[in-house]
Amino acid sequence: MESEHLAGSIGLPSDEAGLPARSHVADAIRRYVSARRSADFSEVAAWINALASSAGYSTGAVDARFRSICKQLSAVGDLSLIENGGKKYLLAVEPMTVTLGLGPDVLLGDLEDAGPLLDANSVVRKTVAQDQSVDLFQHIPPPPWPSITDRLGLAEGLRPASILDSLREASSHSSLQINAGSEPQTLVELGSLQVRLCNVPEGEGRVPAVCFRDGAANNVCLRLDDPDDLAWLYLSHAGPAGVKDWPEQLGMPERLLAILTLLSTPEDDSLNRWSFGEASAETFSEWLGIPTPHGMPVPEDRAQAEVIEAPIDARLLIAAAPGSGKTWTACSRIAKLIGGGAVPARILVVSFTRAAVAEIRNRIAGFLEHPDDAFAINIQTLDSLAWALNSGAGTASDLTSADFEAGIRGALKLLEADEDWLLDELERYQHVVIDEAQDLTGDRRSMVLALLKCLRKDCGISVFHDPAQSIYHFVEGEKAGIESGLNAIEPAFRTVELFRNYRCKSQKLLDLFAEGRRLLDSDEMQPIEIFERIRNEIETAAEPATSQHGRTVGGDAFHLFRWRGQLTSAINQSLRAGQPVRTRLPHHRTLIQPWISAALQSAIGESISEKEFLEAYTSLQPFPGRPSQQAWATLRRVSGDERGGVDLVRLAEMMRSSAPVAELAIADIGPRSAPLLSTIHAAKGREAEVVVLSLAGTTRAEEAEKILEEARVLYVGATRASKELRIGAYPKGMKTLRGVRKRNWRALTATANPAAYVEIGLPDDVEAQASDKGAQDLADINFHLWRRSEKIGRAVLTLRSGRYRISLDQDSGKIPVGWLSAAFTSDLRMIGKELTGKDVSPSIRIEGVFVIGSSSVVSQDASKSPRFSLAPILAGTPLVFFH
Repeated sequence: MESEHLAGSIGLPSDEAGLPARSHVADAIRRYVSARRSADFSEVAAWINALASSAGYSTGAVDARFRSICKQLSAVGDLSLIENGGKKYLLAVEPMTVTLGLGPDVLLGDLEDAGPLLDANSVVRKTVAQDQSVDLFQHIPPPPWPSITDRLGLAEGLRPASILDSLREASSHSSLQINAGSEPQTLVELGSLQVRLCNVPEGEGRVPAVCFRDGAANNVCLRLDDPDDLAWLYLSHAGPAGVKDWPEQLGMPERLLAILTLLSTPEDDSLNRWSFGEASAETFSEWLGIPTPHGMPVPEDRAQAEVIEAPIDARLLIAAAPGSGKTWTACSRIAKLIGGGAVPARILVVSFTRAAVAEIRNRIAGFLEHPDDAFAINIQTLDSLAWALNSGAGTASDLTSADFEAGIRGALKLLEADEDWLLDELERYQHVVIDEAQDLTGDRRSMVLALLKCLRKDCGISVFHDPAQSIYHFVEGEKAGIESGLNAIEPAFRTVELFRNYRCKSQKLLDLFAEGRRLLDSDEMQPIEIFERIRNEIETAAEPATSQHGRTVGGDAFHLFRWRGQLTSAINQSLRAGQPVRTRLPHHRTLIQPWISAALQSAIGESISEKEFLEAYTSLQPFPGRPSQQAWATLRRVSGDERGGVDLVRLAEMMRSSAPVAELAIADIGPRSAPLLSTIHAAKGREAEVVVLSLAGTTRAEEAEKILEEARVLYVGATRASKELRIGAYPKGMKTLRGVRKRNWRALTATANPAAYVEIGLPDDVEAQASDKGAQDLADINFHLWRRSEKIGRAVLTLRSGRYRISLDQDSGKIPVGWLSAAFTSDLRMIGKELTGKDVSPSIRIEGVFVIGSSSVVSQDASKSPRFSLAPILAGTPLVFFH
């Protein structure tokens, strides 16, 4: 009794195991570090051990507890643990609160006001819910599934549970690095998959690897880049239950330890066994991206719950501020409807971009008991929906691949005509979701309103919008948003507002989000004052740029530009510097996944069977990245025929459409692990931890509405950041050539000969297939382009009979892979005339061109059957001389 009294008096009461309670040890560590701001790790350990020894505790056991608690506090961000000069230090960090969505919020950092110690085994402090708390999923990033699948060359959007199966299928393809030789050391054996997680000898040490037998019974060891990948791959197989008895030999990634510290409690100081409450288990499962049976999303606040739990026939107008969890709420609503019995095929989702379509589908799949149900939902961009309506009316063949506005006008005309077949088609929908409605203008706005008017009265509708992020209205000279048109539709819509910010991890960004919204809602200030105030708010919230264009930032980062010409210059600079580039080209809406033509290039006739496709697909080298059955299922969903095969004529028609469905289209070009270079408009609806914003000094606009538009564009760009905002350099702009293609160019003045930097890679720059007599056989071209489908390389252009031939620039020589259109040559002549005032000819040879990937294209053979081939995707601003 005396020792217990002493332990309590010094603030270290014992727990059921007879050791100082974890919560009190954590509090003692925080107090010691807070008083000094930084402390030598060994000194803190000695102090804790001395206190524990005076209370009669075993110092060896207390020291083990102290070290495990320090790991937890450092992982979760309660303090910082660093190493310098061979010594460890504990540092105090800035205070913050995190919302778990489970009742109390969590206090982190150097907070004098300690929260109540609700659980003796928990090392974090709890408090009542705070308005400015950071969302759990923003504070602790989700598992790195996208970067793992990217490094392994697997398909984008692959579900975690499919990763190891996909790896085994990919092992017969040469794109994966295969180790041989010394016997691997098995760390964990996954018997049901006959897969081993191992360390294999390499040089003086060992590297992580996945080992198994392939289809030919050969031993295969696939080298991994990061030791943590072993832990994540184990979790992809074991799921949430994997942390209940964690394999000690794997080690535990810091972010996994952080999420467990916030949601769970360890059973001992090894931190290898964790127990959850029911609600915490669901949150952990959602974070992990591996749904538990019957697991449904839990609303984060009352406004989200009002949307998610509304009846299927409810009609809602949801005002969603940046970072308010709009996509999470929309996906949760759809998942809840399906969980309640709604038929996935009877739900229509209309989004603004292809990347948003892919994200929405993947997130819904993560919420569902049967993830494949997500692929039955009709999720489309507005352009692809318009094309589908025109196709149903038999008018799609009249549209060109770039005739987006004509497609919208045609669809609008059909909807306004109340065609019986179209009304019957729309009759099937139980619920319709419209995303980013604030960006609907002109005919697009009219088309969506006409669509909603044609729906059944008992069809539910969820319209998400945010007037503060409206950045297209000046194009049409409109001031009215979507809400004015909804007032004329019956039954009436109910408005719900989502304002709580779950995105930001920085108080400066939270202040920017709130103040920018207040400024854009103001009716008292002049437009130019609003613009300048928002710009000043962005500069206040931003960190200083670290280098020209801020290109030192990698990983989860966006580099955003106001104008396409600036983006073109930045991409060219990165390519010339040999830096990895991921980009979304705003003028490329019709790029098609290369694996489609790679697998179908030998297809003959108007259809293909599953057996024929799988034989062609599984023989591809390098491995296409997605499981063969998944690829086949994609083609079946898009253009399956009644005999169980794929209708190639229908597929070709969809590939040639002005807005191909998201399953076929390329969203971003380049490795997913690279930072994204994009215009602000093309990055709408997306977010990154770090945003480098190219910030102009003034606005070019003169009209009041256009000035407000510029203010909104800056606001949208800045609000893509969740953790850090930086100001990047403002690249030199380019002129825009008059004409349909609006090609960017800039004169070079530092030479006696007329020359200009010219943008390359616009739609229709590259012809569908090589067609000259001297070019290599089309199969050889496809072979070379497929091998380079996800690689960056240089190309050379050579002028032949008025057109430029594209050749890969290889050490072994030049490999012809296609032709530029005559329109490109025509644009060069126009640029030459603007430069010199005369009719001049461009260079016969042009260098400085980059191939950044390949796209599937389709043409017709002599029998009018579709012929699938590959075409290079070009980028850069090569220097062109004129004479």
